[in-house]
Amino acid sequence: MKGTDANHIVEETFNLLKPEIRSGDLCLVKPNLCTLRLPETGATTHPELVEGVVNMLRDRFAELVIVESDSAASSAEMKFMYCGYYDIAKRADVRLLNLTRSECLNLKFEHTGLTMDLPRILLDCDYFVSVPALKTHSLTVFTANIKNLYGLLPHPRKTMYHGKVHEIVAELNALVQPKLCLVDGIVGMEGNGPNKGDPAHFGAVIGGTDTLYVDTICCNAIGLDPLKVRYLRFSADYLNRKMPNLNDVKIVGSQLKEVKCRFKPPPSRQPFHDWSRDSLMAAKPIGCILDHTLIPVIRRIRKKKIRKRSLS
Repeated sequence: MKGTDANHIVEETFNLLKPEIRSGDLCLVKPNLCTLRLPETGATTHPELVEGVVNMLRDRFAELVIVESDSAASSAEMKFMYCGYYDIAKRADVRLLNLTRSECLNLKFEHTGLTMDLPRILLDCDYFVSVPALKTHSLTVFTANIKNLYGLLPHPRKTMYHGKVHEIVAELNALVQPKLCLVDGIVGMEGNGPNKGDPAHFGAVIGGTDTLYVDTICCNAIGLDPLKVRYLRFSADYLNRKMPNLNDVKIVGSQLKEVKCRFKPPPSRQPFHDWSRDSLMAAKPIGCILDHTLIPVIRRIRKKKIRKRSLS
C-alpha cells in the first residue's frame, strides 16, 4: 500500500488483507525499536503506524500490549520515550511492556536444541502482530518481520547471540508465529543498517498474514535475493515448508512493480569497528564487566538527554 498517511495505510491494508482475527484476552504488538533513533531515520518503526494497528484491533482483545526489550545501552523505556510511544500509549490506552523486566521461562528450542530465557507472555498471548521497519542489515543482509523477533530476547546484551542469530530468529518465528505483519517502509533504511545506514524513502507499507511470504516480498521489493538471507531459509525449514517464490504469493493493493525500489546493499562484511565492538561485548568476562561499569554510565547520560529533549 503506497502512501505516507499511516492511519489511512493501516485501514486500507486491513481492508485488503481481511485477516482472520479471533477475539481473545491478549494481543502483543512488536515494533522495531532497536536503538535511540527517530523513525525519520528509517531505523525504527513509526509510532503512528503502530497506533493505527492498535486502533484496528482494540475491539477484538481485552488487552493490547506494545512490547520491546532492553538494548545494551538503552532500556526499553528509554526507547519508548525517545521514539514517541508513550504518547500513543496514552491516546490509544495500551500498555507498554519491557520484556527484559517481565517474567521469563527457560525454554529449549525445538529445532536447534538451544536453551534460552524467554518472556512467559509470548506463550500466553492470543494474537501476535509484527510491525517492523524495512531495512538492510550488515549482519543478516536484511531485516523485517522475522529478524524483528530478535527484540523479544530479554537479555540486553544481544551481541552475545550474534553467532546463532539466524537460527534464533527462525526458532522465534516458529514459536511465536505472528498472525499479522505490517512492514514500515514509508521511510526504510539502506546500506549499513540496521542503525547506521541512510534513510530510504520507499513510500509504502507491505502487509501480510505470513511472515515468510511477507519477508520474501520485502526482499524482492528492495532488490535483494531472499535465498541469500540465511534465517529465511532456516525459517522455511523449521516450519517444514519450502522457500516461497513470487508465484506462491497473492499480492493485493499496489503491485510489486509499482513500489519496487533497489536499496543500497549492506556491506559484504560487517564493518570492522562494528564487528570488534560486538565481539568485545559478546565476550562473557568483558561483557559482564561492561554490564556493571560502562553500560550503566552510558544509560544515565542517555536518560538525561531524553528527559531534556522531552521537556523542550
